[in-house]
Amino acid sequence: RAAPAAPAPTRVLLVGDQLAGSLDAAMRSLDAKRFEVQVAASPDCGLTEGGWVQLGDGRVELDSDRCGSVGPLRDALDGSFRPDVVLVWGGVRDVATRRLDVDGSWAAPGTPEVDRFLEAGVRELVGRLSSGGAEVALLTMPVVTRPGDPAPLPPAPAPANPIEAQQQRNEKFALDTVAKGAPAPVHGEATPERVAAFNAVLGRIAGDRVRVIDTA
Repeated sequence: RAAPAAPAPTRVLLVGDQLAGSLDAAMRSLDAKRFEVQVAASPDCGLTEGGWVQLGDGRVELDSDRCGSVGPLRDALDGSFRPDVVLVWGGVRDVATRRLDVDGSWAAPGTPEVDRFLEAGVRELVGRLSSGGAEVALLTMPVVTRPGDPAPLPPAPAPANPIEAQQQRNEKFALDTVAKGAPAPVHGEATPERVAAFNAVLGRIAGDRVRVIDTA
């Protein structure tokens, strides 16, 4: 009689920034007969995207300029890989100082405005990643020594379309406006209060198919 077929390996997807990327070798060293692994690390980009972000060295960026393509790329990999389990590990940009609106103010995790923004964004991400039936685990963020600030973004090419050119000028004006009022820079990933506030947001998202794993 033929031996029963071996069970298919569990497909595991890890998403996050360079913190998640630091686990690439360890994840790929898992027993291939038991686990099929994909690591989708997007350095210097958070789990959410919106408004303007102040980097640890004081530079200010429109979040979408660096990270606007990350969400669609994660969705595409999730759809093609069809994971059974998704591990989500937030990082540096998730605890950065952020301004969500031109008329708003700069704020950080631990304030109602940013906490609501983070919770809504992570909930949306979890919903997308679990839509195919995967279980999702949110890894808490540890306080870390700063991994270094990202390289400057290259200058955006001048659009030939006059409407797009005007939009680019408007975005540049908004960036200059919000940057003038930016506070003293802080490396949020090395600030225990910010990290604790972000982890508290993750704790509020835990549910039936979403668990929180403490790595702090």
